[in-house]
Amino acid sequence: MTAADLERAFKTYFDEIGRCTASKCYWALLHLVVVLPDICAALESPTGDSGSGGPYRAWCKENFAGGYLSAEDRYEIRCSLLHQGRTTVSRGRYASYSFVQPSPSGHITHNWVTNSERNITLDVGELARETISAMRTWFLKLLLPINRTRLANVQRNLPALAHEKPKTLSIPSGLGALVNRTYSST
Repeated sequence: MTAADLERAFKTYFDEIGRCTASKCYWALLHLVVVLPDICAALESPTGDSGSGGPYRAWCKENFAGGYLSAEDRYEIRCSLLHQGRTTVSRGRYASYSFVQPSPSGHITHNWVTNSERNITLDVGELARETISAMRTWFLKLLLPINRTRLANVQRNLPALAHEKPKTLSIPSGLGALVNRTYSST
């Protein structure tokens, strides 16, 4: 297995990040980048399951550069956003998160802390770039000899990773005949 093989395996996800960005679907993009560390952590586990949060936090701690969001912060965002639809959290360094779209002018407001509110403002486009970078870091780390067990788990679990593929269905045409239609499917 190579880094290029892992890049191809995640093509559906990377393409979707690109489509979300191009279409300015930043809320959907945020959900996607928050879930990707979970997917990566699950792939490297023996069971293919991401567990109860420990693997997510460990994956984030090991692969994200910079310390403005801790692994615990990222996990709190994941739990609040994905499971409760909230941008507020019950514990951690911040009480709330504000997620902003990239500015049309190109100005980036990212990692902006409002101490009086215990709030941090994060640019969703920057979070996407950081997540892609963390994943590519992970790809390279997996190939190190010390990580041979983790890589073996990824190789075993990778075939189950959702990916895009064509699916042809025979659908009634309205005139009684069946017409084959091909759709993009996962």
